[in-house]
Amino acid sequence: MKRFSLCILLAACSVITAFAASPKLACEALFSDKYKRHKDTEMTINRSADNYFRQLRVDGNAQIVAEIERAVNKDSQAAFNSTQRFNNDGETIILNIQRGDYLINIGFNKYSDSSAKIFLQSQPEAFQ
Repeated sequence: MKRFSLCILLAACSVITAFAASPKLACEALFSDKYKRHKDTEMTINRSADNYFRQLRVDGNAQIVAEIERAVNKDSQAAFNSTQRFNNDGETIILNIQRGDYLINIGFNKYSDSSAKIFLQSQPEAFQ
């Protein structure tokens, strides 16, 4: 009976831990090795003790721009604040997402169907 109770307790703790983990943002997946050295992209990563900034530029690839747009649209559902701007140069979307004690900023600039830029910025702990 003690073993059974211990197993139930461990299972419950595992479930609680899984639900307590911060969900990953869809935009985070864009900063993987898939686009790090892609011929149509340029990735920039800046790290410091209190700031983590990642940027992905796309030029000449409508498929990647569409993937970025889908990720931004998905993450916009978690944003407590969003700003959109439209002009002759394209469109800009800024999202502010609260993750625990941290504010995550996502910026997306679409210049054409095949040219865009996205960035993620926050404290390093926000992405752990």
